Amino acid sequence: MMTTHPRFGPRRGKSAVGPWHTEIGLDAWLDAFLSDTGPARGYVFLMRQAADTGLYDVVRRWSQTGHPEPTDVTTVLQLLPPDMLAEIARKTALPREEVVARLSEELPIAVRQHTVGKRFNRFGHAGCAGEDPMRR
Repeated sequence: MMTTHPRFGPRRGKSAVGPWHTEIGLDAWLDAFLSDTGPARGYVFLMRQAADTGLYDVVRRWSQTGHPEPTDVTTVLQLLPPDMLAEIARKTALPREEVVARLSEELPIAVRQHTVGKRFNRFGHAGCAGEDPMRR
């Protein structure tokens, strides 16, 4: 068993961070997921899923509201595929039901925090690669 010096050990009930600790927090996973640019990841993927399921206006409202309200579990289940929920449960070491319940509260806030730093055009969309930011 690996131990750490009390000075470098866990604080306030959190486990020590290191290569032996592979679990991540849900907020860290959401931040990494929304920032990813892979084909089945990222903010663009989430918006595409929202459009495909008829929830585009709901997710877009999260990014435009100062303090987005929590959503329901059904919305989370429609936006995120089952294999992605299984990945989150595995990486956070939480049961799937708890992951879905926490995502219903944290996903709208994570979307808002992700979009605050982006610049949007007049239609509420992020600019295209190569778009001149001065023409907005």
